[in-house]
Amino acid sequence: MASTSGLGSAIVWPAEDGTTSPLLDASVRQCLEQEILPDYVAQCRWYGAKDAGRPVVRIREVRRFPALCGKIELCLLDLCPPGLPAQTYFLPLIEDWTARSSPSALCAITRDGQTGLLRDALTEPQVVATLVEAIRRGSSVQGIAFHHTAAFDKLAQSLPSPPPVHFMAAEQSNCSVRVGEVAILKALRKLEPGLHPELEMGRFLTETAHYAHTPPLLGWAELAGTESEAVTLCVMQQMVPNQGDGWSHVLACLREADPADEARLTAWIERLGQRTAELHLALAQDGAAEAFRPEAVDGAVLQNWHEGCRSMARRILSSLRQARPNLTGESAAAADRLLSQDQAVMDWIKDTALSREVLDHGGFVRTRIHGDFHLGQVLVSDDDAFIIDFEGEPMRPLEERRAKSSPLRDVAGMLRSFAYAAASVPETPRGWEDQACAAFLTAYRATAHACPSLPPDPDDAASLLRLFLMEKALYEVGYELANRPDWLPIPLGGVLDLLSSTRNP
Repeated sequence: MASTSGLGSAIVWPAEDGTTSPLLDASVRQCLEQEILPDYVAQCRWYGAKDAGRPVVRIREVRRFPALCGKIELCLLDLCPPGLPAQTYFLPLIEDWTARSSPSALCAITRDGQTGLLRDALTEPQVVATLVEAIRRGSSVQGIAFHHTAAFDKLAQSLPSPPPVHFMAAEQSNCSVRVGEVAILKALRKLEPGLHPELEMGRFLTETAHYAHTPPLLGWAELAGTESEAVTLCVMQQMVPNQGDGWSHVLACLREADPADEARLTAWIERLGQRTAELHLALAQDGAAEAFRPEAVDGAVLQNWHEGCRSMARRILSSLRQARPNLTGESAAAADRLLSQDQAVMDWIKDTALSREVLDHGGFVRTRIHGDFHLGQVLVSDDDAFIIDFEGEPMRPLEERRAKSSPLRDVAGMLRSFAYAAASVPETPRGWEDQACAAFLTAYRATAHACPSLPPDPDDAASLLRLFLMEKALYEVGYELANRPDWLPIPLGGVLDLLSSTRNP
């Protein structure tokens, strides 16, 4: 067999018959499922179960799609990590008979003495351009429906046909591509049936709430079906001119340690607090479709929120205790301090109670929220802030990410992000984290003071925020324990600070 450098022996590729996908050839399919795909997906950044080990792979479905550079094989993979449920991923593939090497190559292929590569199609500019053109037309091909919004129509003339494509930094859970100077196409990798939050929230904020500080939704593609069965493949959003994300911006300002930069940073954080409150007001609009209709908070809901925090505490403290023998240095010392107060954690959660009036009568509502809110989910545009990435935490089930909750969970996420930023820069001025949190909260409360999704009594709102701060910090302990043990002192310090503080944020 022929060989291409670094990819081993080439798969013998069947002759093209114009209709049947080569991936469905029995020998090709067996080789891909058993030899090529398990190792390939295990090293991809978008695969969410890398730590579980080599997955079992099954090609669930292949749909052929005509592109400007040939036929795309739109491939749906069922990946079953050891000991975990199967997950479905989107991996469009394309034959490349001109390249000899590529970082996006899965394997070498050979046919009639010619050798080429089987590549991830989402790294091919002409494939991305084809998807954008299908969104422009609003067409339906091979059971894939493409849609565009009125916002797309407004800028369609600014987008050449076919559009230029620019690939962005290394992808994370999804693949984002810049389309011309006006749009971003985000291809989703992990697929789940049902409305995807990124699409659903984008449509609501663009077409219903008219929230101005998130990139407008331009279009999307989905595997067609009834609304509950449709599977979102990609979304396209208007590009917001920006200077980077909030995380990079804050860290750069802290490293500069310039008083003028510090003043500008405080002003930007205040603007972020305002924009966050405006988002929560938009999501609390009454009369919306059922998926966005606010729902009353009663004693049972509050009890569930408290129980969720208690359950998180029990699970994380148990994991920390089991992992303690493997921890060293500052992580070990901080773990010891928390484990010596394990009962104090449970008592703290129990004592973080709301007023009897709220417990008996509620008086506020729960709504859709961002769900994974931190500085990395915000774009810095001059002195303003634009909120992005509404898909929620990618590893949580879709139903959970679409659930209604308290907007104070988003607030807690941002306050914890300030804590991470302060701890990540040694030059951070003493007391900066408290100042940043105060600036954000002051601006947030000034804008959201009449928001129906906040408890009417400020003390109740502050108590609920403290509960969500504890839950978030405990979640971070679990995350760092599994992924970055050296970072454990940051969330452990957050939990310990909450235990020792009697003041509300």
